[in-house]
This record gives sequence, C-alpha cells and structure tokens, in this order.
Amino acid sequence: MSLALIYKHPCVVEDPGKSSSVVVVGVTSNSTIQVTRVDISDIINPKAEPLLALHNTTWWSPESEKVCLLYPRLAGETEAPRFYMRQFGSWNYMTDILVDGTVLMPYPIFPLLSSPRLYSVTGVYQNRTWVTARSTTNSAMTGSPWVANDLMPKGDQNIVSPRLQQDPSPDARLSVGTYFPASTMPLFGYLTVFDSTGSKGLAYMTISSHQGTDSPTDIQALAAPQEVDMGGVTLTEAAFAVTMGATAYIVDKAPDKSTLLYSISPNSTRTPTLVSITTNGDVPPFLQNRAITTMSNKGLLLFGGDQDERGQARVLSRHTYGDPHLME
Repeated sequence: MSLALIYKHPCVVEDPGKSSSVVVVGVTSNSTIQVTRVDISDIINPKAEPLLALHNTTWWSPESEKVCLLYPRLAGETEAPRFYMRQFGSWNYMTDILVDGTVLMPYPIFPLLSSPRLYSVTGVYQNRTWVTARSTTNSAMTGSPWVANDLMPKGDQNIVSPRLQQDPSPDARLSVGTYFPASTMPLFGYLTVFDSTGSKGLAYMTISSHQGTDSPTDIQALAAPQEVDMGGVTLTEAAFAVTMGATAYIVDKAPDKSTLLYSISPNSTRTPTLVSITTNGDVPPFLQNRAITTMSNKGLLLFGGDQDERGQARVLSRHTYGDPHLME
C-alpha cells in the first residue's frame, strides 16, 4: 500500500533522533501540516510513519515554499532534538518541530523572506546557525533586501535579523552557502549568489559574529566577491541547493527533464568553480515537488513525489545516483 507523501512545497531533514531516518514536512490542500518519519535504513524498501497531522488555515499554506534545518546539538545536551521549519512569502510563520513530530506554537517573523532558493547556511557555532537570505523588501537602513539570520533553538527568540555590512546584488536567481567548523567566534564561510540569468556567480566570504546571546547587534560582514568559474553552465530557474559544510550542492533540471548535479567549494581553489558531477547508474527525472537534505554530511537524499502521488526517496552521493524506491 502506497502512502501519499506528495506536497506542492515540501521540506525534508535528517531525523534529529535517528540517523537512519528523515522527516518530511508538507501541507495538504486543506491546510493540514503533516509530519512523517521515513526510515531509509533499507533504501530498497523505505518505510513511512506518520507522526502528526494538524489542521490550521491561519498558519499553514500549501502554496508557501518551506525550508527545514537541523539545529546543531551541543555535547551532553539533554533536551529533545528538534529542527526548524519556516514558510516564505506572505505566510510568514516559523516553528520548531520535535523529534516525536510535535509542532510548537508557530509565530510570524520579519522581515518576510523571498524563497528557500535565496536562503543559505553560512555559519554554525555551538547550537546556533547563521543564515544569509534575501527578504521581500529593502532595508530602510541599508537599501538592500539581504539580511543575516541567527537561528537558536529557544522558542520565539531564536531568530535575529541584523543588517549585513556589505550587500550582494538583489538581482539573484539562487544562493548557496558553505561554512567551516568553528569552536570560537568569528565564523567564516561563503555566500555564493547566482544572478537572474543563472550564468554568472559571485562568491562572498562571510564573517559572522555576535555580541552576546540574543543580541540585536549580531552582524555578518561580507568580503569583496570573487567571480565564479561557471564552466559554461547556466542554471535554470528550477535550480535549488543544499549545504554540506565546506561544499554546497546544486540540483537542476536538464533540457530532457532529468536531474543535473553540481558542487561548489569556494575555499578549495583560488577561483571558485562550479563543478558538474558525472553520475553513475540511472539519472532520475527532475521532480517539481521535491526537497533535499544532507545525511550526516556523508551524502544527499533527494525526496519527491511522482504523478501517482507516491513518495520517492533517492540517495545522491557525491558521485552516484542511487536507485529510486517508492514508499510502501
């Protein structure tokens, strides 16, 4: 028996309580948020376990794009693992979701952010994550739509939206983030922004810092950008990305509607370079209703749905596509 797991704008994250599973979050056409655990310990036969279905027309919209991010865990931490989910555009709500599927009280956050395609992890320190993103309006202070967000698993105080000290161009199709493990502040990473044509990219080194927990003066500085060697690649409007530490991966749609995979590691070469990854095995079709997550920084998992509304999970390693298997 197939389990319907197709959503217009799903998000997926590695299960914070079980490394062999992922958690899929989506909203149905009647504004019911569904949280589902998918056990992929046997990728040949993944199993889906519904955790929660909560109907609310005020908070959740199937038309809103979504992102899920794991909070980093501190050594010896005893609180229940959780991850962060937010919607984009006018349905500007975010929430924390616990490992058992419990959805905490959502609340609106500002400024409104435009898209998960322009929402990039650029720093991690202890249990905090720095994200650089484009909002839907220009800041009165800087005249730019770009902001830096500091995420902390502390209820309604877990986001700060400070200004950037230098701003990328608002003309952007996609951004990707990379970062380096750090035990002290400041944090160093990269924000790579691809322009609206998809044929040009600029990589900015990011320096993230803070002046105390929950401080409104937290900032992120961006160094002068370096141009990306695109290798003749033009990213389409369908492209989306995921961060795996010092390397980011971009998934895009080929002319034949199959899936293309690229990587970028801005700190590894003198010139940031977009690398096309040659795949072994069957190349999967590009799914409109899809999401991607990292798996313990060892591989990627692409989740989507086919026309029969059955969940499809596919493991993407750095160089190989795995075979797709439908949820039972």
